Formats: sequence, structure tokens, C-alpha cells
Amino acid sequence: MPATLRTLWCFLAAAGAGGVSAGARRMGLAQSTVSAAIRTLEDDIGARLLAPTRLGARLTEVGARLRDHGAALTLDVEHAFADLHSGRVGASEPRTVTLVGAPPGSALDCATLAGALANTRRSGERAVILRLPAEPAPSSRGVNITWRLAPANAAPGRRIRDEWRLLTLRGGASDAPTSWSALAALRVLVGPFDATDAARLAVDGVRPQAVKLDSTGVHFTLLDRKDVALLVPASCLAAGHSAPALSIRPVVGAPFVPEIEVRGSGRDLELSILREATRTVAEGPGAPPRLRAVDARIDLHGLRCFTATMETGNTTRAAQMRGIVQPALSVQLRKLERALKRTLFDRSSAGMTATSAGVRFYDFAAPILNDHDESMRRLRAAAHGPDRRRVRLGLIPAAGESSLVARAAAAALDEWRPAYPDAALTVAEGYTGVLTRWLRAQLVDLALIDTLDQQPGLAIRPILREPIVLVVAPGSRWDDGSSEIEGRSLAEVDLITPSRRFGLRALTERALAETGLAFTPAMEIDGLSLTLRLVKTGRFATVLPSSAIHDDLGAGRLVARRVIAPRIERRLCLATRSAGPPDPVLEALGEQIAAAFQRLASASASGASTEAEDGPDSTLDAAAPRATF
Repeated sequence: MPATLRTLWCFLAAAGAGGVSAGARRMGLAQSTVSAAIRTLEDDIGARLLAPTRLGARLTEVGARLRDHGAALTLDVEHAFADLHSGRVGASEPRTVTLVGAPPGSALDCATLAGALANTRRSGERAVILRLPAEPAPSSRGVNITWRLAPANAAPGRRIRDEWRLLTLRGGASDAPTSWSALAALRVLVGPFDATDAARLAVDGVRPQAVKLDSTGVHFTLLDRKDVALLVPASCLAAGHSAPALSIRPVVGAPFVPEIEVRGSGRDLELSILREATRTVAEGPGAPPRLRAVDARIDLHGLRCFTATMETGNTTRAAQMRGIVQPALSVQLRKLERALKRTLFDRSSAGMTATSAGVRFYDFAAPILNDHDESMRRLRAAAHGPDRRRVRLGLIPAAGESSLVARAAAAALDEWRPAYPDAALTVAEGYTGVLTRWLRAQLVDLALIDTLDQQPGLAIRPILREPIVLVVAPGSRWDDGSSEIEGRSLAEVDLITPSRRFGLRALTERALAETGLAFTPAMEIDGLSLTLRLVKTGRFATVLPSSAIHDDLGAGRLVARRVIAPRIERRLCLATRSAGPPDPVLEALGEQIAAAFQRLASASASGASTEAEDGPDSTLDAAAPRATF
């Protein structure tokens, strides 16, 4: 039986609480129900997810990877549910919430999730939660959450004052508070602080050892001797986090205490998380936040029936695609509509036509299912041992076979392949937001994206800048013979643009907004072929990177005018995960891609330039002559 949202949520509860029984208490379910859900996942993947210990259970390597995927998947579905259920249109790009050092499933982790979801339900703004072991560079569009040490007698200010908890094997000890001086007789491990902070917590000259807390269950595995103790903030623990052999005691008299710091640029999101974290510290660890999508029984099977209907426009063909009968598929669609409280299709004798809510929900559902299928495939492969060296490349969609992206990618792969003939290469296309999510979830290893915005956990290398141009038909009213057009004049153009999920739309709007300009598109079309066909009628125009329409410009079928005041440029970048050792195979592929772009940009008169040629702060040359892009 394949995984469902409910089985994943049961597994996440057990993984976060450090065992099946504790996870069942957190969910308010019978232990047998949670055990059955985990067995279903283990049978699907073909590997153990939890390994028993005397103090509970720890995650296996495959289990840890499923935990990361399941947490992202359930949050994505909940965002989709909240978006449609509320009727609010959220921001085009989600904000990043970076949680530093907090074990997944801990009280602070749950408070962060609850705060992010509460903000989504109020404002429609989505969030991506990253759990990192070390603090990244501050994000310009996100919220960072971490622990700090503060003198016990100092006022907390805007931070949330936490308390210490000492975990030891019980050995006859009570759960009464222990004094700070008593720690001198123990071998103390402290987390999630670093060695510098650990030195400040020295007791009688003996400093505790800093440890990484990558899950709440890891607390148990560290306590291997009776003279070992683990010192953590109370918000590192989870509701139901206990075992008969475990003692959890408050610590009094500490010179320094832990404080939770929540800071960032997303004011509403920051305040929402602050409220939940403050409540959690005051009341103690509670159950994980209820997910409305899980409570409404939304499952992956229903999402697949919905996407199949969207893609075929017919329930009979969609049922054939899913391998079920048509009435069963219709039942799934009705169930999904009831859960979302939205009509997803207009039904008529001519077939099924998606409503605006259906189109928006599809934009969420399709990448969610693609992510899940790829993750499960990789988990099953990992369970059956190593195979050929896999290299997974993600690319932003190429506008056509003559576009710069398509030509450079093809040239790079042609050069790279002979040097690594045994590598199993897969290439997937996705929007930049999807590709960065795939990178973090380890679904791709290297991605070509079109933003230079720094992303926590990713290393981003700019390789090319190319101008954004207004594309019009020859002889149309916007073809006045000039090779340039000012940004303010775009308001007078009947523009066709993609929806806001495309980076190009967001890039154009942001550049114009910085100079106080705005535009309203005449149409939103997420397809280049139809857009260009309409532009060629002479009644519409669009904005694109100049290299995307290389052939049409050369043949005189289209005219490009560079947008100035402000100049709008697309930045093509290579992105990889910043953690882990260097990978010579990936580095070689990245170098071939960068070199291919450099060759093609140098040979083109499109105005595109490589970062190596001009440097990141240089200005592009003036627009090239018409029809020579």
C-alpha cells in the first residue's frame, strides 16, 4: 500500500517523539494505529525506518531521509489546503524560516510550524521551514530562529527566556530539580550550542561537550553511561518525550540560561512564530499542530485523481490513467472539493473545465506529487543498496530548442558525458522555486536557476546575465524603430505575462516596483508557444530574455526592444547544496555548463554577458541592433 498523508504524519510523530508509544500519545491515537502506519511505509520502501533502543527508538538512515521529505510534503499540502480554503492569494514566493539546531519534532519545531501555518491561514503567505545545524547568513526575505546564551540575571528583551533540562539515566534518581554545581560530578553534553558557548557553561573549570541534536530521539542514544548527562533547553524536548529509564530534571542556579531569538524581515510571520514560541515555553511542550489537510482526509490518491483530470480534461481518460473505474475517480474529486470547500471543475456534456480555484490548486498539487514520487523512488533505491553513480541535474524550462538554455545545456552534456560514461544522468525541469526545494530535499544535485537571491543551505554561483526585452510583432504599434523602451511605457502595452509562480514575472514586477512603476498584464498565460502566437498577431506583446527567441528574431518574425529605466536583467546561476564534501563529478558538470554559456554568450549579439567577463557589478553594453539577437 503506498504512503498517504496520514501514514506520513503518524511516522513523523513517532520520529519526533523518539518512539512509537510516545508518538501515539502525541497524536492521540492508539499505539497499534501508529505502528500499522509505520509498517505500511516500511513495506512500501523496503527498509526499517525506526530502530528500537532501550530508551525508545532512533531513526535509521532511510528513516531520517523520509522524515525530512515527509515534513516538507505535509507542509506543502497544508499550504495548498490553506490557500484554497481561505480564498486568499498568497505571495508568489514563500518566505524562508530557518530553524537552527532545533531537533525535528521538538517543542520549538512544532511552535515554528504552528506559527507559520497560522500566518498562512491569516494572510495567505507561505513559508518554507529549513532545519540547519549551524546559523546561515541572514536572509533578506526570511525569519531566523536560534538559541542564544544570556546571563541569568539579565533582562530577556525581545528574546524568549527558556529553561535548562538535564537528561540522565534514571538509576534511582528523582525528577526533582538539580543544582548547577551538581553537574561537576557528571560528564555533561550540551546542545544545540557550539563549543564557544559550551566554554561559557564550564562548571568548576570543566566545560561540557557540545553536541548536535538532529532529532529528539538522539537524546536517548547519547546517554550510554550513568555518569553522562545531556543539558538542553526545555523547548528542545517534545510532548510525551519520556521513557521509564529516563530522568528529565530542571536545573537551577545556572549562570547562563538559554533564550530563543526570532528575527527577520517577515513582520507578520515573525510575530506569529513569536506568539507560538512564547506560549510553548510558558505552557510546556504540546502536541504537534493539527494539520487541516490531514483532518480533512486529503490524501495523495485524491491529488493524483485531480491532476490526471486536469491533464486529460476528461474523467474517463483520467480514470484509465489512474487504473480505476470512472465512478471511483469522480468520488475522489467530490471528496477533494468538499474538503477544500471549492469547486475545482465546471462539469458539462462537453467535459470537465477547470475553475480558477482548480487551476490554482493544480499549481500546488503537480509539483507536490512530482517531489513525492522522486523522493520515494530514491528511498526505495537506497533501501536496496548502492547502484550506479547518479547525477541529477535540474534546469529551468527552456523556451524552445533554439533558446540559450537548451543550446547551452545540450552542449555541456555532450562535452561532459564522454568523461563520465558510467554515471546515470537524469535531467528534470522545474521553476526556480521548485528546483531550490528539490536541492534541499536531495532530489537534484545541481540546478540551473534564474535568481541570485541567497538561499540558506545552498551555494549559488552566478554564470550569466542577459537583458529582458519587450517582444513585439514587426510593424505593430509598439514597433517604432527604436531598440529600447522605457519601463514606464510598459503600462501602455497589452502585455501577456506568465503567472507569478514564474521567476520572470516576479523579476519584472520587482524591478519596476523599485522605481515606483507597475503594470497590469492583459493576459496571464503559462505557455510560451501560445504567447508567441498571440504576439505575432500584432495585438499583444510580451517580455522575455532575448536569447529565448533567437530563431524568431534572426528570421525577422519578431522584434525585441530592450527595457531601460530600469534595465531588467535575468541572472542565470548554478546552485548546489553547501553542505558535504566536494564532488568532482558535479564540479565537472558545472564547469561544462558555465563554459557552454560563456561560449554561446560570446558568440551572440543578444547583450548577454558572463559573470567572468563583466563581473557581478558591471553594466551591460547598449542594446544590439534589431533582428541580430
